[in-house]
Amino acid sequence: MSHPEERSSDVLCGTISRSSRRRTHRCTCAMAELHRWVSLGGAMQRLLVKPAVMLAAILTSGCDWPPELLRVGEKLSAQEKRITEQGEQINSVQSEIEALRAEIQSLKQSQSQLELKNIFREIENIAYLRPGDDGYSTVRFDLGALTVQLSDVKPYANGSKAHLRFGNPLASSINGVKLKIEWGQMDDNGAVKSDTERGKEVSFAETFRSGAWTNVSVVLDGTPPSELGFVRVRNVSHSGISLIK
Repeated sequence: MSHPEERSSDVLCGTISRSSRRRTHRCTCAMAELHRWVSLGGAMQRLLVKPAVMLAAILTSGCDWPPELLRVGEKLSAQEKRITEQGEQINSVQSEIEALRAEIQSLKQSQSQLELKNIFREIENIAYLRPGDDGYSTVRFDLGALTVQLSDVKPYANGSKAHLRFGNPLASSINGVKLKIEWGQMDDNGAVKSDTERGKEVSFAETFRSGAWTNVSVVLDGTPPSELGFVRVRNVSHSGISLIK
């Protein structure tokens, strides 16, 4: 059995052919076929595949197409143009998103590198000392670096008196040295007990002579020698320098 739409198409083709004898059979049947495409349930989906091709066929066939079919072709062509433009806009947005993602990733890498540099710089600006350790630590400041030793710790009042030995390897003597000193206790695992940590800023009247050691002492309140686990020296600054004439 033939499909009802196909029978309708045949009838329409024959009707148009009889009423328009001056047109060719090919032209009228093509118009009937296009009409059947539009009337079928999935016609719009099929026409959207190549609407520009269908419109070109309509305009160049030489047939006297009904106005409603011409309007359908024009609408399909306009819709295809809009779809193409929207696709181009989507591609442009996707490209911008990818560029932003790359830029964000680059910024994250730069931030991580900067943070690492800041950490290393901070480490270089701190001398970490423990009672009983041999050797010395270094602490950097604007002129260069000083060496420092925790040479001795003695009981003093309710705390301790730490004897520090600074070495100045620079070519100039340094006057008015000022720094921050921190101290506290440590647990059995070697970690700082944060609730015992103390600190203060101290200034020294002594001149840190060039190429020599300078001995100074600092009172560490509230922490006796038996409980002292660490001493940190940081934030070194100075008021002037002296050079040999």
